[in-house]
Amino acid sequence: MAKKAKSEKSKDSKPQKVKKTKVKKDKKPGLLRRFFNYFREARQELKKVTWPSRKEAIKLTFAVIVFTTIFSLVTVIFDLGLEKVAERLFL
Repeated sequence: MAKKAKSEKSKDSKPQKVKKTKVKKDKKPGLLRRFFNYFREARQELKKVTWPSRKEAIKLTFAVIVFTTIFSLVTVIFDLGLEKVAERLFL
């Protein structure tokens, strides 16, 4: 019975009108102010960064160099193979 009472109330009640008020747009800061804000916020974020130790940085740099070398060799080999296939098919 309680469910019926709730549903009857919701059918009978009229939707309330919402007043429309004009929202004042906040003035955007000038270009120069935004420029300086960007760098100030970037500096604040850089202070939060946990930087790697020198030993860790060297280790990671070496890993990047090794990966790049291997990837470039694979790419060159793949390119040469496709070149040979293209020569046999089209020439």
